[in-house]
Amino acid sequence: MITRKEFLQTLAGAAASSLVPASALASAAAGSRATSPAPGAASPGKIRRGVTFYSYQDELVLHQMSIEDCVAAVADLGTDGVELIGEEGIPNFPDLSDRWVAQWFEWMDKYHTRPICYDLCYDSNLISGRSLTLKESKDIVVRDLKIANKLGFKIVRAQRTIPADVMEACVPDAEKYDVRMCPEIHAPVLLSSSWLDPYLEVINRTKTKNIGFVVDFGIFVKRPPRVQGGWFVRHGAHEQIAKYVETSYENKQPKDITLAEVTKMGGNDEDRRWVNGAYSYSNNDPKDLLKFSQYIYHTHAKFYEMTDQYQEYSIPYDEIIAVLTEAGYSGYLSSEYEGQRHINDIMEANAVEQVRRQHVMLRKLLGESET
Repeated sequence: MITRKEFLQTLAGAAASSLVPASALASAAAGSRATSPAPGAASPGKIRRGVTFYSYQDELVLHQMSIEDCVAAVADLGTDGVELIGEEGIPNFPDLSDRWVAQWFEWMDKYHTRPICYDLCYDSNLISGRSLTLKESKDIVVRDLKIANKLGFKIVRAQRTIPADVMEACVPDAEKYDVRMCPEIHAPVLLSSSWLDPYLEVINRTKTKNIGFVVDFGIFVKRPPRVQGGWFVRHGAHEQIAKYVETSYENKQPKDITLAEVTKMGGNDEDRRWVNGAYSYSNNDPKDLLKFSQYIYHTHAKFYEMTDQYQEYSIPYDEIIAVLTEAGYSGYLSSEYEGQRHINDIMEANAVEQVRRQHVMLRKLLGESET
């Protein structure tokens, strides 16, 4: 299976191929930042819908979609929120040309979309043999804060590997570039753990409004994705053992006990890898979001499989949205489809259709009108 880093490294050409001639950009004023709300989008003050282009990873890497196609696909959902990964979408990243900035805003105007979150990718192993210094880490973050600002983003998703002291050092720059830095609460983090504490300490001590959180819904997986279990079975895991692993996770049986039982059942290497895969998620109670809800600035509406009944197989979206509504959250649910990696050995994934199905579900849960 391709790694995330390998995937991102293959995408530089996909973005570059979508550029139009410079003569066609005359109508896109370089300084323009205004975009119009999309028909059907939620009103201000309500939870809104968007999509991270990471959802279209297969289509992008295979050059079946361009970045403009991704923007158009979001507009087709009757909503307006677009989320960009710099390494995925910007030609010659991290260099950002004025021409591409103008093209970006032309797309925003053309499709009535708006930038909602820019994804910063932080490579802590950039220099072999040692960790990055504080200055080196800060330079990476500030570089992307500048890019986000130029493209009209107000929120920057920061990977959870970025230490709290780096975040704190970047606060003056975040204020300067008018963006909020948000480490991602991502599986296997437990909300009952101390993982959030260093960031909350910085927020409370400095009183900054420029640090918050992105919540990834992979921390609410009640049962492992069956598409992932199917992948392991096709590659040598035993179907009976795979089902046992899924049930053990659902029942919150500790991973070490599950591994021991799988060994007793005669499990092979793929069975044990499935244990590691299943337990890479976390099964948090959505109500635990209420403890720090004032610091949630964005969410990744992670999903792995939308069924024919327009339900996500693994994640209790009804519970999550009810809690976010109770908390008064008024940001975006940014669709993040990751099921394709578990089925593309047997079929061509259709991310556009999977995202469409998710938005049918989201519209219903949010009480949006069908018109």
